[in-house]
Amino acid sequence: MPFGFGVGYGTFTENGDTIDVQSGASVTGDAQGFGLEDGNTVNNSGTITGGNAGISTFGGANITVNNLTSASAIAGSGSGLGLGSGRVSA
Repeated sequence: MPFGFGVGYGTFTENGDTIDVQSGASVTGDAQGFGLEDGNTVNNSGTITGGNAGISTFGGANITVNNLTSASAIAGSGSGLGLGSGRVSA
């Protein structure tokens, strides 16, 4: 069941979580695959997709994204990563 806001996982309030997407798994949302806040790490071995962005954060959020395999994918019609004014460490 989606978390709302068209997000596959997250409520844009998650902080300091480590999220593992296993090989062969997918996280999909009508708007965003993940909707996260600050200090999260996403270890992606699968597929993350959203209508707007695969992973989205709001203002000032820092996130670490690790695509762990050559088949790992993050995609959205607008962008793979949608950041309000944050920073990605990849």
